[in-house]
Amino acid sequence: LASAGGRAGSLAACFADKVSSRHANSHALLNCCLALRTGKGGAVAAVGGAFGGLVSSGTWAIPLSAASRLVGAAPSDEAAMRGFIAELVQQAAKAVESDAGSASDIGHLAPHEYRLSLVASFAYKLLLSAQGSPLPPRLASAVAGSLAAAADRPVSCGTQSIGVSDASLAPVSLPLPKLTSLLQASGEALYSSDEPSVAGELCGAFVLAPDGSAGASFCGADWSATLASPGVVDVVSAADFPNPAANATAAADSNCYPFYLHPVGSPLPCVGAPVAVVLADSLPHARRGAQL
Repeated sequence: LASAGGRAGSLAACFADKVSSRHANSHALLNCCLALRTGKGGAVAAVGGAFGGLVSSGTWAIPLSAASRLVGAAPSDEAAMRGFIAELVQQAAKAVESDAGSASDIGHLAPHEYRLSLVASFAYKLLLSAQGSPLPPRLASAVAGSLAAAADRPVSCGTQSIGVSDASLAPVSLPLPKLTSLLQASGEALYSSDEPSVAGELCGAFVLAPDGSAGASFCGADWSATLASPGVVDVVSAADFPNPAANATAAADSNCYPFYLHPVGSPLPCVGAPVAVVLADSLPHARRGAQL
């Protein structure tokens, strides 16, 4: 345990959990693995662990300043519990504020305030798990098994039958399985983001037309703040196409917009229409630059 108490004492509680957009999702908005050890007299000897999804650079560990608020006190000491959680949330907020990629890379998945509340909630559940005696029903539910547990919700399956009106048209209109569905459902499918990065690699993020812009003409943009943003290398717009016709040709592949990047003077068909691409040394930097 990376805490003020070292590794002394016996393991009193180990708590791991996650919160996702849906409980069955593999990717969590925030997850954690926390542990607490007790020593002589049942006092807290060590507390530590890490949170995933709080900062874009990886896991964030419980700082010593927070652990020291709890070490030496009983797990049921309300003042120590409140001090530990308050310091933990305060240091977590500082980590989020100083994380260059947080606002653009994971902030869009869940607001920072919500993720900080989950930090407090997970820490509180760790302390509940360490109480040692049966908890009152109103508290026991906080550390009950997740609905995602197999015992609570077994794997479901189903079938769908679609009749074919004219058998002579087969295989047209027959229900056919998607060839990549098994790989995608099992997590074995590989995407471009799964590939290891190479030296000098640049990542891109689209700059999208903001709210209220649908139907308006694109008047251009000042990219100075974006270009000054950390890690940003360049901004590519419609003017950078060597052949303007290629801009429309590229858009034809998706059949969504009249242009791949909408040029200055063109009408914006909807909110979210792409007007530029920000290139940066990392995806968080590109996304952050695209939001400026």
